[in-house]
Amino acid sequence: MIAAHKKASKKALLAFDDMANFGSRKAIEDARDKVMKKIEKDYEVFVSLNNGRNPLLGFETYILPMAIAVISYVLRFIADFTCSEWSTTCRASSDMLSHIYMAVFFFLIIVASTKAKQISDLLERIKAAIRMLSDSGNSKSKIE
Repeated sequence: MIAAHKKASKKALLAFDDMANFGSRKAIEDARDKVMKKIEKDYEVFVSLNNGRNPLLGFETYILPMAIAVISYVLRFIADFTCSEWSTTCRASSDMLSHIYMAVFFFLIIVASTKAKQISDLLERIKAAIRMLSDSGNSKSKIE
């Protein structure tokens, strides 16, 4: 998206340079600076609007720790299932993996409690996205 923005900006400025060929050089440069500032301002507005429409925005805060917890849980299950009880290395690794997924669990609880409003908004966006996807197949029947 950034590359497309830069390409479009260059095209717009080239078009401006082709059209702006009369008047003082200072006035043309001032107008060019205004155009560049307006393009950048509009770009920032549209980027923020697009980010606001992203139903998965902010999921990285939850997905990465959850992936670590799941991997730790699976590895602990494998270690508990395959190792004998007298092996201190297996027991130590199993304990360490259980500490990891419990720490992640409590981290997610703390994050969830501090971001309760954001989480509820996120769930609403997910529900809206699911509704929109599920209603897209029914649009023909509503038209008829």
